[in-house]
Amino acid sequence: MEDWIKSDNGILLYKLPVQPSRYCTGRSLLKELSDLNLTLDQYIDKFIPNYLISRLGSKIKQYYYDLKSPVISIPKEFNGMAIGSGRRKYYWIPSEYTENPRYVSVTHLSQELNELGHTLEEYYSKFIKNTDLESKFSIRIAASRSSNKFEIPDSFKGFVIGEGANTYYWIPGEINTIEPGHGYYIKATYIRSELEQYNLTEEDYYLRYLSTTHSIPKCINCGNPTFFIRLSRGFSTVCSDECKVEYSLRSIGFKSGKFISKKCSEPIIYKSSYELAALNKFEVTEDIVEIQYEKLQIKYYRNNKLCIYYPDFIIRKSTGEIQIIEVKPEKLLSLPLVKLKLEALKNYCELNGIRYFIWTENDLGLTP
Repeated sequence: MEDWIKSDNGILLYKLPVQPSRYCTGRSLLKELSDLNLTLDQYIDKFIPNYLISRLGSKIKQYYYDLKSPVISIPKEFNGMAIGSGRRKYYWIPSEYTENPRYVSVTHLSQELNELGHTLEEYYSKFIKNTDLESKFSIRIAASRSSNKFEIPDSFKGFVIGEGANTYYWIPGEINTIEPGHGYYIKATYIRSELEQYNLTEEDYYLRYLSTTHSIPKCINCGNPTFFIRLSRGFSTVCSDECKVEYSLRSIGFKSGKFISKKCSEPIIYKSSYELAALNKFEVTEDIVEIQYEKLQIKYYRNNKLCIYYPDFIIRKSTGEIQIIEVKPEKLLSLPLVKLKLEALKNYCELNGIRYFIWTENDLGLTP
């Protein structure tokens, strides 16, 4: 079977039915086919085997399915509240809502109703509820509600309203030098820049208006006040990009961090307290002159599948000797996967005449 679809560095290429044979990208496929007087569905039906259709690029595949699906002829008069299906579904907007009754695509229904002064919920209650269309239509209402913006009151309702992405802070009229006396709410995302134009900092605002009702938010990494600096990781708040990186490394579930050594040409991102202890040991051992971290690839087979194992450290001593150091908690040494890796390490070192060592908490002075 000829290879009608192939991948080149992650880019899908499609073979053209021409001589000499050549390939083109998905972006230029439609134009190339047009020059050959072929439509996309004709090309796929004639040259692409069924088992290769799943390999089509997403846009090409969707366009093909659209071409193969029946085209809906939209009636100009009422033919039921809904016609078609999927992306080709249309809903009837009746004369009660407009002087020009018509069918509207499901993707534009909410916008169309809003322009006519009605809501999706209202339309649903009046025309869809208690009909066969009710179950699927309620899903669209839920999606519409989730995308609605937080309704911001015009007058003071507290210095902080809303929550999460829809948190707003009150800018009182007394600090508004642009429109004196006019207070308004501003989204938390923009509070810093908003205060700057009034020559105020987040700390000034907090101490003046929030100190008696809201506790000072503190950085989860260093404990410094964050005020309105919001560099979030999940639901947590940190005070700077540096703290964000440090907290991310520490919160993986075990001790992680960055280790800078003159014996290594690049910073080492260690992944456990065992690796950190080993690095500290290397650092104070004078006859170790070079450290490499996870630079060696050792191949081994697991369940007849080729795998790659990266030993923790390669060290070079002042005598020129190369050693490989693997660090592991002693309780993990009996695991089948660990045994497989260590057996591969042993074979590699014996084959290449390299000494290797397995360091546990006993060698590193750690408490298990």
